[in-house]
Amino acid sequence: MPTVITPSKLNSDGTSVINFVDCVGTTVTTYSYAVQQDRLQILNKGKVNLTLNVGSYSNVTITPGQTWVNDVDFSSFTIVAASSNCEFSATSTQYVTVNSTTIKGPTASRPTATSKVGQMYFDTTINKPIWLKVAGTWVDATGTVV
Repeated sequence: MPTVITPSKLNSDGTSVINFVDCVGTTVTTYSYAVQQDRLQILNKGKVNLTLNVGSYSNVTITPGQTWVNDVDFSSFTIVAASSNCEFSATSTQYVTVNSTTIKGPTASRPTATSKVGQMYFDTTINKPIWLKVAGTWVDATGTVV
């Protein structure tokens, strides 16, 4: 079972991203992470279907050229190819806590009292990052109040 190494460096947006390319045969291959991840993206770069199992998603078929992406909490995923003529790219994202302030969650759970102007928060209800403009006012990347 391959173990995916978690990078120690965090990105400026408070995420830790792991990206790797691999190929699996017709047997089930499980990839496990030392730290729980919050988002998974799989790009099927090969010529055969892939079958993915992660979190509550079972037997998801990813066709050649297709990308599957979802916010899903996981520490491992399994993948199997229809033949050994395959290649895929996996990108996982871990959202972290900065100064005990949650930076990911639904609209109703946006930080308030501990927020500082400029703080980023990934709003899972609207599925995009937002920033605190002034107390109580959050904006997206275009500056639109959300």
